[in-house]
Amino acid sequence: MYCSKCGKEIDYDAPVCRECEQAEQTALVETPASGGNPRMRGFGKALAGCIVGFVATIISVVVYMVGMVTVLSAYEGGADIVRMAAILVLFEVLSIVPAIIAVVMGVRSVKFFKATPSELPKPIATLVVGIHAIFFGGFAILYSGIFVFILMMMLLMPV
Repeated sequence: MYCSKCGKEIDYDAPVCRECEQAEQTALVETPASGGNPRMRGFGKALAGCIVGFVATIISVVVYMVGMVTVLSAYEGGADIVRMAAILVLFEVLSIVPAIIAVVMGVRSVKFFKATPSELPKPIATLVVGIHAIFFGGFAILYSGIFVFILMMMLLMPV
């Protein structure tokens, strides 16, 4: 936090500014100009990456479940398996795009945490949510890749 009288950084638990001896609790502000909590810097982007990664994971799992049932029923019914598999691969590729965005946003959040100067409080929430964004995005990419691999192997199998 910063003192509103002199603008120097003070500890969150300090009742008095050491520089100017300002003792009023109401005179303390979070940052000099932004008015936000310095421990939450970068949190919005990390949270957006986490949400995008979670949605990509859900899309990937749903397409996998629906796709496998559809492909297996089409395979048994003698339908055009190649066309159906191509459509499912397209949906899986479309779920990889937000997953990649989530991973990039997560990595940037972790780098933002590491680049925070030592004199400023570390944005730990940004780090934690950024790691979650990397996890969700990476899981969606892995899951989509496995599904596409299974589809390709099914297409290469002799009928």
